[in-house]
Amino acid sequence: AVAVGAGYLALQDETEITSGSVPGVPQLTPQPGGPPVVWVSGSLEEVAGSFVTIREGEGASIRLHRLAAGASRFLRVRNGRWEELSVEETDQIRTSERACAEALLDGTTFVALRVFLGASGCGPT
Repeated sequence: AVAVGAGYLALQDETEITSGSVPGVPQLTPQPGGPPVVWVSGSLEEVAGSFVTIREGEGASIRLHRLAAGASRFLRVRNGRWEELSVEETDQIRTSERACAEALLDGTTFVALRVFLGASGCGPT
């Protein structure tokens, strides 16, 4: 899953994410055998070094594994655009905050790529 996540992030051009409260995603051409990208939204229940848990409304909690070495990115809107949080800021994220996560689905395992904090909408535009 880590290799797939790193490969997926390498395919992303460094397109700046500036769309209001709904994160945009560069459109990639689907590749046979390529990883499926999924979106999970809800409230943060737990943020740990190796995972993030998001509860979808009154529904299920979903655990998203974090990629090593800070490769799973956390972003927040600042000055009208999405900006990546520093390691120190990531360590101070509060639970119960709204979030939208872009993740890879590897079998039954969700792997967080980007977590958009405070996002009211979720998914590609």
